[in-house]
Amino acid sequence: LGKLLDANLAPGGRWADIENPKVIIPVPGYDRHFDEFKKRGIECIPVPIDHTGSGWVDWDSVASLMASDSSIVGFVHSGIYQNPTGYSETSTDVSGMLGALSGAANAKAMLIGDIAYRFHHIDPVGDNYVDVFDHLTGSSAALRDRIVHFYSTSKITGSSDGVAIARGTTDTLEQ
Repeated sequence: LGKLLDANLAPGGRWADIENPKVIIPVPGYDRHFDEFKKRGIECIPVPIDHTGSGWVDWDSVASLMASDSSIVGFVHSGIYQNPTGYSETSTDVSGMLGALSGAANAKAMLIGDIAYRFHHIDPVGDNYVDVFDHLTGSSAALRDRIVHFYSTSKITGSSDGVAIARGTTDTLEQ
């Protein structure tokens, strides 16, 4: 994530160079997400996790926020085993994310996935991960360049011993 923010991976350049950039982050969540953005001057907009409706956040509220504020440059999600509940996103959540992203006032806003726990299974029976990239069909296929996911094996192998992987389109990753 830090590399994304320090490099030019965001379409149009570094978010820290945009006037008053903001990202939407579900709460409670991972402190590291907030830390990485805040230390670069990017405001974090907390959106409460709420499992009472359809999905893990109120997707209508997220879509409304993204549609009304062009300084929102992204939305952070964790995909699988989110802190603190262990919730994993469903197809409803993925549809909500893609809908919010497609209607964003900032046509370069990105979906940033911290998918660190994706490969931590010993037994695949527990794997209920829904991959955003698998849902990029029809009109949402145009969003492909605005999605980047990060994976890691460091929690499996030991601190600093893992492999980190960034996933996105060639255009996104080569910026």
